[in-house]
Amino acid sequence: MKRSQRGIQRISRTGLLKHFGPTILDVFFKPYTKKVWTVDPTKMSPNWVGTRVAKLPQQKLEELCAMNQEELATADFGWGPNSCFTFPTYGGTGNVWNSMTKKLPKDWFRFNSKVDSLRKMQKCY
Repeated sequence: MKRSQRGIQRISRTGLLKHFGPTILDVFFKPYTKKVWTVDPTKMSPNWVGTRVAKLPQQKLEELCAMNQEELATADFGWGPNSCFTFPTYGGTGNVWNSMTKKLPKDWFRFNSKVDSLRKMQKCY
């Protein structure tokens, strides 16, 4: 792990290589992370990633790699709530937010506008 200028712990490429290996990192994890979360994985906090990316123990990974297609179709990957998720049929994940804006007051949104400042809101929780 490395620290940014503000002291927030970040994931290093070395750490990602250790957990995923070069092939999975470069072919899948890095492009997937950028597409889904729009963030380079080295800019992410390990705490944030840990709640969203299941880490398989080495033994489980080896067992899964030894399976054929039929066995994999019914295999338990041990991913719990992350084992499956729905994805919008049309428009990708951005379509969720587009749909939401249609249900909320129009004056809550200003698209294609420059942000000059932000007002800190009081926490509700």
